[in-house]
Amino acid sequence: GLKPEKQKELIHGYYAAVSYMDAQVGILLNTLEKLGILNNTIIVLWGDHGWHLGDHDLWEKHTTFEQANRAPLIIAGPGLKAGTSSSLTEHVDIFPTICELAGVTIPSNLAGKSLVPLMKNKTAQVKEYAMSQYYRSLSAAEAKKLGYTERKLWGYSMRTDRFRYVLWMNDFTSAQPFDSKKVYASELYDLANDPLETINVVADKKYTQDAKALYDKMIDFFKSQETQLKGF
Repeated sequence: GLKPEKQKELIHGYYAAVSYMDAQVGILLNTLEKLGILNNTIIVLWGDHGWHLGDHDLWEKHTTFEQANRAPLIIAGPGLKAGTSSSLTEHVDIFPTICELAGVTIPSNLAGKSLVPLMKNKTAQVKEYAMSQYYRSLSAAEAKKLGYTERKLWGYSMRTDRFRYVLWMNDFTSAQPFDSKKVYASELYDLANDPLETINVVADKKYTQDAKALYDKMIDFFKSQETQLKGF
């Protein structure tokens, strides 16, 4: 709904921010090199989220879509060869990765996994899916219609190699036992055939088995979170 001039301004601003960040990284690398410690330093560059630049008619980060949840992650360090991997990762994996690269014992109670295996073998995988989470609020009228006392919905998004599966939950956190009665809605996107996530196929009969398998996997995730969070 934005005028073309405003759209161009926002895209220009985004590219300017990326260009500015690139320049700062250059300053950092040059400084490390001048200090003689570039080849003995672990460097991690990541973004905390992506950004919608008009796709889905959105200009923000506040969604469970691929564009908002996929983020850059670059890790460089002593003995690491340059390369890329398309394996699924999460930000919780950064800390255990740094621990292993630095020769520090990885704490046993972490949710993340070290990504060093991916650096040694670009075809390796360390996890089956990546999780993300964001919320949105129902209107007061819709919440009342549904009998909800809580208007906030949490969207739990599971990204696998092929699919993105989302459960929208009302008055629920993953620290609680799962309650199917709190499911507000669900989404399923086949990224192999619909990379822009334009068609929700969760009710499509062709995807019945996929939807059921991902639902079960989501429940297992909630159970693992409930168990882990009880230790804190």
